[in-house]
Amino acid sequence: MMVPYLSLKSRIQNASPRDLSFKRSRLKSWRTVATSLVALVIASVGCGKPNYGDRTAISGKITKKGDPLLDKATLYLEADDGVSTGTMTEVKDGAFTIPKESGPTPGKKYKVLVTTYPGIPAEGTPLKDIKQPQKLKGTIEVPAKGATNLEIDVE
Repeated sequence: MMVPYLSLKSRIQNASPRDLSFKRSRLKSWRTVATSLVALVIASVGCGKPNYGDRTAISGKITKKGDPLLDKATLYLEADDGVSTGTMTEVKDGAFTIPKESGPTPGKKYKVLVTTYPGIPAEGTPLKDIKQPQKLKGTIEVPAKGATNLEIDVE
């Protein structure tokens, strides 16, 4: 005996509501899987090694009239061209380090602003002996390949 071939249309018309809901839910689950895979591929394209553009790491010493700056201080570099972004770091015992991810753009001139923080004086210190915070200025040009021995003289 031969089984009659049923067309897709007739199978859908003769299917029970339960069969149709099962097929719809399977279709939805495949859509969910496909959408998730596409989202994963798109997200993974953005991952990887960070790109810091043309920034460079620098380090060195801050001096005031040739002597090392011994007070705690904050160093701020602002690009002279007004277009490049500035950067900031802490100065300890006259030394500073700025990593590549927040470093300056090489080959440019920068205005330097150093703000000192001499600390809290001991109780009973005469007013004439209390050191006040200072704002010191200077300029530097960051070498094309960065530098690990810059000396910034501020006034």
